[in-house]
Amino acid sequence: MTARLGRPLVAFGLLASAVYVAAVLVVVPALPTVPDAGPLAFGLAVDLVILVPVLFAMLVARRTRQWLTLVPVVVLSVRGAWWVLPEAYRGVLDPLVAVLPIAIVGVLVGVAAAFVRALRRADLDDVSDRFQAAATRVLGAGRGAHALASELAMVRYALGPLAPPAEGAFPFRRSSGYGSVLAGIGVAAALELVGGHLLIQHIWGGTAALVHLALSLYGILWLAADWRAMGARVTTLDGNTLRVRCGLRWRVDVPAGIIETVYHVRRDLPKDRPTVVATPGTPRFALDLRQPVIAVGPYGIRREVTRVALSADDPDRFLKEIAEAMDAPLAPGPHDSGAQASGRPRS
Repeated sequence: MTARLGRPLVAFGLLASAVYVAAVLVVVPALPTVPDAGPLAFGLAVDLVILVPVLFAMLVARRTRQWLTLVPVVVLSVRGAWWVLPEAYRGVLDPLVAVLPIAIVGVLVGVAAAFVRALRRADLDDVSDRFQAAATRVLGAGRGAHALASELAMVRYALGPLAPPAEGAFPFRRSSGYGSVLAGIGVAAALELVGGHLLIQHIWGGTAALVHLALSLYGILWLAADWRAMGARVTTLDGNTLRVRCGLRWRVDVPAGIIETVYHVRRDLPKDRPTVVATPGTPRFALDLRQPVIAVGPYGIRREVTRVALSADDPDRFLKEIAEAMDAPLAPGPHDSGAQASGRPRS
C-alpha cells in the first residue's frame, strides 16, 4: 500500500466503521422502541447503501481516479445493509436495490465519457500508448487501467484502420516468419473451433459450448490484432532513444546512452542477463545495456531487463543508425555473434 493510497483508505475505513458501529449499537436496538420505525429503518438503509459509497468516492476513488472500484463497493454496501437490518425491516432496501443498476450504469457511463475526453487529449501517435495514457488519466496507474487499455487496443488493432509506420522506422514483421506460423495456427484454430464446439456441446451442453466459442473467437481476434499491430507498432529511433515496440506484446524505451553493445545474433543468446525478446520469432539483434530498463507487456506486466533482443527487416540500416546514435564503430560481436557497435553515445 502506498502512502498516497494508505491515508485515504484508513480514513474511509474509520468513517465506514463508525457508520456500521452506530447502526449496530444505536439505531438497530432503537427500531423496536419507535412507534413508526419505517422512516428510521429507511434512513439507516440510506446511510449504509449510499453514504458509505459516497465516502469511498470522495476519499479514495477521487484521489486514485479508480472509479470502477465504486461498483463492488456499492454491491457490498447493499449486502452489508441487508446483514445489519433485522429481517422485519429489510423491505426498505427494495427501492434502493431497484436503483442500484442505474447507479452502476451511471458510474460506467461517467467513466466512459471521461475516457473519451482523455483519449482526445492524448497527443500520441501510437494507438496503444494513447489508450494507455487515457486509461491512466481516468483510472489511475493500476492494473485496471492497463487491462482496459490492452483490451481496447486489441479491438482497435483487430478491426480499425491503421496508419503506416513513420518514415525511418524499422519494420520487422516480414523477416520474422510469423506470418506463416500465424496461418498454420489459423487453420488449426478453425478446425478446432468446429470440432471442439460440437464435442463440448455433446458432452457438457450448450452453455459450455458457448463459453468455448467465445474464448476461441477471442483468441482468433487477439492473434489478428497482434499481427496487424506488428505492422503498425514497430521500432523507431527518436533522437537518442530507441523505442522498441512489438505488436501487442512488449514496449521498451532504450536511451542510446545506456547501450553497451548492439550486435547481430547468430546463435542462442546466453542467459547471463535478464532479457526481453521483442520479436515474434528468432531475434536478429541484441542490445546489451549498462543499466536496466523497464519492459512493459500486456495488462501492465513489467520486467526489468538489461538486454533487449529484436529484429529488423533492414538489418544493415538498423545497425548503422544505432552505431551512429552511439557514435561507435562496428566491431566483431560478443559470443561469436557477428558485427557489433560498442561505445559511448553522442553528446
